[in-house]
Amino acid sequence: MAEQLDRIPVVRVSGTGRNVGKTTLVTHLISWLSARGYRVSAVKRTHHSVPLDRAGSDTDQMAEAGANRVAFVGPDGVVERSGPAPLEEVVARLSADADVVVVEGNRDESLGVQLHLMGAPPAQVAMRAGDGKFERSVSADDLAEIGEFIEQALLVPLPT
Repeated sequence: MAEQLDRIPVVRVSGTGRNVGKTTLVTHLISWLSARGYRVSAVKRTHHSVPLDRAGSDTDQMAEAGANRVAFVGPDGVVERSGPAPLEEVVARLSADADVVVVEGNRDESLGVQLHLMGAPPAQVAMRAGDGKFERSVSADDLAEIGEFIEQALLVPLPT
C-alpha cells in the first residue's frame, strides 16, 4: 500500500488549535480545486467519536463545497461505520474516484503537502511539501497562492 500512497496526491490541513479556520480553508480548497477540474475527495480526522452526519457539520460543508466523496475518521471508525481505519487506508479508498484527497485535522502523518494554520482567523498558513521543511507562509485568504503551491507540489495541471 505504501507504493500506492506515493501516487495519491494528499493535502493535509492542520492548525494550532480549534477555531483557527481549518474547515474554512478545506472547503475553499475543495471549491478551488473542483473549479479547476480536479476530482476531490475529503477526509475529516478527529479524536472524537464519529457523529452522525448532520446539516452544517464539517463533513456536510465539504460535500456542499464539491467533494465527490467525504469520510469522517475518528477513534470509532469512519462514517461508513466499517470500524477504525488508518488514514492511509481511508485515503487509498477515497482516491479511486479522486485526483486529490484533502485531509482536515491531521498533522502527524507524512503524506503529501501539509498546510498548517497558525493564529486566529485570518490565520497564516505555513506550507510544506516533500522534505518536511516549511517552505513559506501566506495568508489563509490567499487561496490562489495556496492552490498553486499544491498544484506545483503534487498535481499535474489539467488542461483548460
